[in-house]
Amino acid sequence: MKLKMLPALAGDCLEIKFDGCTPGMVIIDGGMGKECRYILKNDVCDWKDKNGPVDLAILTHMDNDHISGFLSLINDEKINDEYLSEMWFNYGEKIERSVSNEKKRLYVEDNSCLTSCKQGKELYEYLKIKNIPLVAPIISGMKKQADQWCLEVISPSEECLDEFVSSDEYQVIEDEVADLQTAARKNDYGYSVEDLLKRTFDESSVTKANASSVAVLVSDNDHSIFCLGDAKSSEVERELRRRGYCENNPLHVDFVKVSHHGSSHSTSGSLIRILDCRNYLISTNWKGLPTKECLARIVENVLEPVTFYCNYEPYTEIFTSDEYQKYGMQFKNIGNMEIDVSGESL
Repeated sequence: MKLKMLPALAGDCLEIKFDGCTPGMVIIDGGMGKECRYILKNDVCDWKDKNGPVDLAILTHMDNDHISGFLSLINDEKINDEYLSEMWFNYGEKIERSVSNEKKRLYVEDNSCLTSCKQGKELYEYLKIKNIPLVAPIISGMKKQADQWCLEVISPSEECLDEFVSSDEYQVIEDEVADLQTAARKNDYGYSVEDLLKRTFDESSVTKANASSVAVLVSDNDHSIFCLGDAKSSEVERELRRRGYCENNPLHVDFVKVSHHGSSHSTSGSLIRILDCRNYLISTNWKGLPTKECLARIVENVLEPVTFYCNYEPYTEIFTSDEYQKYGMQFKNIGNMEIDVSGESL
């Protein structure tokens, strides 16, 4: 299994590939920005020329920093079902009929300023034009099995998705990017790990859109990657505990893609304690995120020294020299590099 984090500005775009007699490729989120769009299209075209269509693309949720690159890709005149076998994302009549008792429908005018909702509608229409199948709704328990790999959906639950679709927020998803840029001027990097760990974890500010984000566990026979999108920590933890994972029986994974770019309300210590993992992927261009509070919870609750893998050059001075000595964490820039999940090329 190989993975690559694209330089997606403030967004997410992760490619996972499987070698062998029947190679496979999964893309999770499309990121944003010209560089990300260019690399994503080239990688998809290169894969198609060598192996056929990409097996699966997943849009975890409709925020602009996740959907933008997919919109550009699917809108390209060259891309069709010969390049992409199917796409998963929670949008359209299937989800609205399946999960909402009120059968609520989302209507977006062509001149709407609701950026992400309009983009969701556009992507939905492009998929129909290109004959690329859309699979929805995406809820915990779903699974896609191939010869050499498996993908399992951990969140959202049907109840969580229903709450989102039934809310006004389904029609008013706002672009977070401007807020993230503003947050860069008020980061928490001046606080010590000790002081940050005294703060009570609070996810009350998590939007229903982010709470309904798709989180997936991707694995082959030997290795696995846990991709959390922007998922709500308690939602993921609830499902893992339902499956029998706990502090004494943690889920072993080789990599965890940290939720919501490492925001302070995205990752609880209790979730980290039921994971057996020392490698964490941070998708961010370091403008506002990650927070030191999030990283502090990770290093405090993992038994071994943690390595943070970033898709841009990391700001390593986020921790003091004493904190590096105490916790032994490392930062590595793997942006746009294909790495072996087994660790042989890390």
